[in-house]
Amino acid sequence: MLNLTVSKTILDLAKRPEGFLESLHEVITLLGWHPNDIDGSIHIDENLTYPEGSARVSHHGTHHEILMHPRTDKPFPWPTIRHELMHVALKSRISNSLDEQAFALPIEQGYCDQTFRENLEEYFVRALNIIPMREQFGENWYREQIQCEVNNGFLLMPRASVFASRFHDRKGNFDVTTFIEFAEALQSKT
Repeated sequence: MLNLTVSKTILDLAKRPEGFLESLHEVITLLGWHPNDIDGSIHIDENLTYPEGSARVSHHGTHHEILMHPRTDKPFPWPTIRHELMHVALKSRISNSLDEQAFALPIEQGYCDQTFRENLEEYFVRALNIIPMREQFGENWYREQIQCEVNNGFLLMPRASVFASRFHDRKGNFDVTTFIEFAEALQSKT
């Protein structure tokens, strides 16, 4: 069972308290899981020391905390919430380090100190997170997002997006095997 709490400050900024549970449900659906597949607690709160528009999740066993600094001049960042919740879901259910699959993974400078598994997860979360928005904003927007990720240092995002799209289309159930297949797809030269 998962317990989700949101600070009053973030609830006030979001203006749609139900959006948090909707985002969590969307993550569970994207991963092909069921609500009871994730255990623990998630707390979402504001952190004004972060750069405006950013969010981070920290993991403490089965407790996860998403801290964010939403821009007040823009709509509430539901895609960012979905992104961070996807990290929570993957961390809570899959503990494998994937050290056997490790290879030099091109990544944005700010992620260089993370483990291979964390960076592989970042690629997958970014690739899967833009799929619902592709359906909303269209194929040209989707291609621009992939190019933006490449420009930011995620050089294998074209391969990652192909894998994530195929995973999404076949309505798979994300597990350790999927992670291994994803690593292999990113490392593939074809």
